[in-house]
Amino acid sequence: MTELRGEPGDLPSHRIAHGPARRALGPALAAKILVAAALLCLATQPASAERDGAPAPGAPLSGSTDTATLPSAASPPSTVQGTAGLPGQQTAVAGSLATRLGAGDSLEIAGQSLPGALLRDPYAAAGYGPIWTEDKGISPAGAVLIDQLQAAKSAGMSMIDPLLAAIAEHAGAKTPDDLADLDLLLSAAMLAATADSGDMPPTALLAAARKGDPRAFVAIHLPGNFFYWGLRQALPAYRQYAAGPAWPTVPAGPKLEKGMTDSRVAALRQRLMATGELSATPAEADIDSDVFDDALAAALRKFQASHGLDSDGKVGPQTIAALNVSAADRLNSILLNMERFRQLSPSMGARYLYVNVAGMELFLVEQGRVTFHNRVIVGRVDRKTPLLQSVIKRIDFNPTWVVPAKIARIDMLNHLRQDPSYFRSHNVRVFDGWSADAHEIDSESINWSQYGSGNMPFVLRQDPGPENALGPLKFDFANDYAVYIHGTPVQSLFSLGARALSSGCVRMEQPVDMAAYLLRNDPNWPRSRIDDVVRKATTVSAPVPPLPVMLTYQTAWVDGEGTVQFRADIYGLDRGASYPGAGGDVAASAGAPGAPGTVAVGGKKS
Repeated sequence: MTELRGEPGDLPSHRIAHGPARRALGPALAAKILVAAALLCLATQPASAERDGAPAPGAPLSGSTDTATLPSAASPPSTVQGTAGLPGQQTAVAGSLATRLGAGDSLEIAGQSLPGALLRDPYAAAGYGPIWTEDKGISPAGAVLIDQLQAAKSAGMSMIDPLLAAIAEHAGAKTPDDLADLDLLLSAAMLAATADSGDMPPTALLAAARKGDPRAFVAIHLPGNFFYWGLRQALPAYRQYAAGPAWPTVPAGPKLEKGMTDSRVAALRQRLMATGELSATPAEADIDSDVFDDALAAALRKFQASHGLDSDGKVGPQTIAALNVSAADRLNSILLNMERFRQLSPSMGARYLYVNVAGMELFLVEQGRVTFHNRVIVGRVDRKTPLLQSVIKRIDFNPTWVVPAKIARIDMLNHLRQDPSYFRSHNVRVFDGWSADAHEIDSESINWSQYGSGNMPFVLRQDPGPENALGPLKFDFANDYAVYIHGTPVQSLFSLGARALSSGCVRMEQPVDMAAYLLRNDPNWPRSRIDDVVRKATTVSAPVPPLPVMLTYQTAWVDGEGTVQFRADIYGLDRGASYPGAGGDVAASAGAPGAPGTVAVGGKKS
């Protein structure tokens, strides 16, 4: 079980250092912020403690409280739109905004230098009408933005802390001039948090902020989940990698491993130094060494682990392919996956089960922390795991598996041809139809040679037991694809780096442990009973509090240790995908891992 906590900090190489969630501010500034919080009166309803799309505001991932925080804003109705002045419709706040933005590109408010040139056009296009405030105070849209800024900060946003402190100081704004300052500070915070992140251009972003549901808008553009902000913290380093000299490439050739001497070893050493897996300050004599030593093998294992490869410390075709992906492609991968997290953000509430199909991992997230983590097996390339969202409401212990028709007529018949006793040894029963009153037929009385993939008339059911394909239990959720999250009797497969091996379902490594965790507060289901039910292969169901589940596809993220993780594009979904700031489709290198023809979906790979 892994718990992700803390706030990403600087990225010295390929890792994000997790440290205190916030920096402590001086007592004078802290006192000002407390006064501002006391003055703030944003609406008649109290702040929402938990909202869909973000952890609870004020609940830092590290538990630290020694910092200034934004005051909680009252949650407005989700249908309220921001106040958008139209050309010619001047309010008192709009007049102050026009004065401030007409004074040149240099704009300083509350000691903060704001991008006047970027702010002027989107405000001028709307007659300088405010976005987040109105003449009587902060608007409902502004209340939503302040609330979401706090959620984003709790989730790891740290690059705009000075702006957040300035916003807190202006929280009690009442006069048109002070409200104009607050409006500009809020817009500047939005632009600073999204700058160079692959999001919409500044003018388009602020124009979009005036339209539609403000809660949905800020949930997408200021996500309240740590998955997004982990990548956001990694982004500057990968921009530097992409802008700098090209990474050294490792030539193809026979497999390399520790103890060998080969001219390609020097290139491998230089490549791992470029991204920090190998120390960048070895003895000068070692930089160009052709000897594959212990230090190099250890660095290679780190690289392999962060790229979903078998961490054997050996250089084979898959490892070479991953090493030779360019910095520009890795940068594009980060930007593309940040956009995916933005779009998922409104669904990432206080509690959810998140399955990354491309990463082949499962995370249970509660209040902004990963409380359970598991490796999973996902659908192979020709039987992809569908991407979907649903709700788990029930755990089925020792389920009977009704074999899907495609698997029955292809896989099960192949098993039977290889082993005529397969159905008997694996508790597979044969029925003459799908109805509840279908008749069972003795499998050994059937001449199976006359049946094939095009004429399989029977329905197959596998009874509970050690050989059952669903393992000891399944987590059931409604979907149109007849897929589940379940166990498996074949535990050895979880040691593989490439685990796209199933027929579409998600097989998890420790389903009983997660079931016990989900049922921990149910007195009817102590761990002793769960173990007893599993041992006796008794078929029984247990209700669980509704748990949102999402099967998603991320080829880049940051793990709990602060390491940027990359995975092969097993289903080819990165190719042709785009993000708003890309200016077009994201192009993947022709030889990069993830091209459908180059991805190993089973067996060992290095």
